[in-house]
Amino acid sequence: MAAILVACCLGCGKSDSTQIKQLIKNQQQQELANRQKEQTLEQQLVQARAALERGSPQRAIDITLPLLVKFPKDVELLLLTAEAKAALGDK
Repeated sequence: MAAILVACCLGCGKSDSTQIKQLIKNQQQQELANRQKEQTLEQQLVQARAALERGSPQRAIDITLPLLVKFPKDVELLLLTAEAKAALGDK
């Protein structure tokens, strides 16, 4: 995968740094999604709660939002997502 990123970066100027950052972010989200497939809901909630307690609400949201698609009525998941969004100042 790194080879694809390097190939995309060849010839990129400073004006393309935003695109590079977006490519990296997309790759990280894909890797997170792949890891999440291998974990139970409970394990992922533990990770999201730990991220929130470490002061990383965005990381917690990155974990919980994809789960909401699969488990939209899970009260613990909804509460954790709301807490993380509140920590970011989202309403």
